[in-house]
Amino acid sequence: MLPTVDFCFKELMRNPKVRKGFIAAVLGKNPEEIRDTTLIPTELRKESEDDKLGILDFIHFSQDKKCFRKLAFCDVETGEQYTDLMEMYVLELQKLPPEDLNEKGIIRWMRFLGGKNREEFEDMAKKDEYIEEAYNELKKLSHDEQMRMEYELRQKAIRDHNMMMKTARKHGYESGYEVGEKRGLEIGEKKGEKRGERLALKKIIDKLTGDGRTIEETAELLGLEPEMVEEISKAD
Repeated sequence: MLPTVDFCFKELMRNPKVRKGFIAAVLGKNPEEIRDTTLIPTELRKESEDDKLGILDFIHFSQDKKCFRKLAFCDVETGEQYTDLMEMYVLELQKLPPEDLNEKGIIRWMRFLGGKNREEFEDMAKKDEYIEEAYNELKKLSHDEQMRMEYELRQKAIRDHNMMMKTARKHGYESGYEVGEKRGLEIGEKKGEKRGERLALKKIIDKLTGDGRTIEETAELLGLEPEMVEEISKAD
């Protein structure tokens, strides 16, 4: 199982030792300093039975390469922190920098959470007893038939959602392109028709004025304003 699948991550966090090691890394503390941790529900409450389950799991700060940040309540004008009793930590695994042999703490945990194969997990488990506990828990989950079934169903739901969004974007692009192309052709045709009409009208105006008629006389014959006749006669 991959820890990046929300179902798997939540199951890992049910293990008190794993949770203790992870929280210590997030806070930049020694695990022994963490007295107690409590796992609270991560699922968004459904307002009705028809509502779909929503889970917070996404990349938020796309404008920079910072993979870990701490957010706190503060005065928006002075920047003064209001309290240190409530903070939010954001981990963006896709922004992890190239691996450093000396990395530790939360970066090491993020590396584990973003792992893709057994060799990577085993290598990281050797470096930290709490990550080793997480890897052992991961192996237990992977061998549990019921857990494996739930994990695969969750993965399928994620793949289906991603495919649906991709298809929707593609359909939107193609529809937009078709509408734009059709609109462009219509505008082009109208412009072409209009230009053709002006060219034909110019030939008539040139013929009439060429026979000695004035702009005013030509305009009266054609039922146009003299200013328009003059403008068309001067056009290229």
